[in-house]
Amino acid sequence: TCGTASSLFAEQSDMPTQEGHAEHYEGDGHDHGHQHGNKASQLNDEGIALYRAKDYKAAAEKFEQAVAEVPDIGETHAMLGKTQVKLEKFEEAVATLKTSLELTKNPTINRISHKSLARAYIGLKNFEEARKEIGVYKQMCVSQNTLTPKTEQIINELYEQLK
Repeated sequence: TCGTASSLFAEQSDMPTQEGHAEHYEGDGHDHGHQHGNKASQLNDEGIALYRAKDYKAAAEKFEQAVAEVPDIGETHAMLGKTQVKLEKFEEAVATLKTSLELTKNPTINRISHKSLARAYIGLKNFEEARKEIGVYKQMCVSQNTLTPKTEQIINELYEQLK
């Protein structure tokens, strides 16, 4: 595997599967790190495995190492930010996810980053920013044709956390 956000977020149903990765990213005008050598890719793979095993602390360390190897890959920042939310490092997650949004034009990665940002802002009790991010996430789901019953449930759960 190439250790990308698509493989990390595949279980969420709003990310492409690994098989769809090449077609999904083809022509988006952004380098996804596949040619940056094996070290960053290997670190991503290890981080993904640890994330799936719910060892978020170790996963974050691997993603941080991958970012240190190749700092300009938005997907890696998205994975790190999502992991930081799991670790309740909300301020760090906000900064990391904003970096992800600056680095990639990939709409799928950006949609996931906005959802993770909403969760980070909820954790920070910044409900105004959380509400904005939920709105962006929902709008992106609609425009990307990914507003499924599952994503609607996620959006409703996020809104519930604002009360």
